[in-house]
Amino acid sequence: MSILSINTFCQDISPALQFVGQALTIFKVSLPLVLICMGIIDIAKAVLSSKSDEVKKNLKSFFQKIAICVGLFFVPTLCMVVFGFVGSFNDIKNKSGIDYDVCYDCVFNPSSKGCRKAVQIADRLP
Repeated sequence: MSILSINTFCQDISPALQFVGQALTIFKVSLPLVLICMGIIDIAKAVLSSKSDEVKKNLKSFFQKIAICVGLFFVPTLCMVVFGFVGSFNDIKNKSGIDYDVCYDCVFNPSSKGCRKAVQIADRLP
């Protein structure tokens, strides 16, 4: 078993980060599809029942689900924007020697060239 180095930490765990990135991508694609299907079903049930109170209640519920999904969709991007605004984070990133770009690529773009290369290197480690 090899000991993880802080300078190559992201490269060493890149297969796990790539898996997380792929899961996030699937989540970002499936979330809107599920929301659309649920919304169509809820609104159709409300319209078919022809009760105005139920239609209003289901529309309110639908818009709440949209707000939650939009919030969940942008959480990873919002986190990176906040870290980007913090000036000391960029200083630490540049001075630490940690391969931060590999972590970023594997989580936010798991099919990128940088991530695939890091995964290949990590797979060759003992």
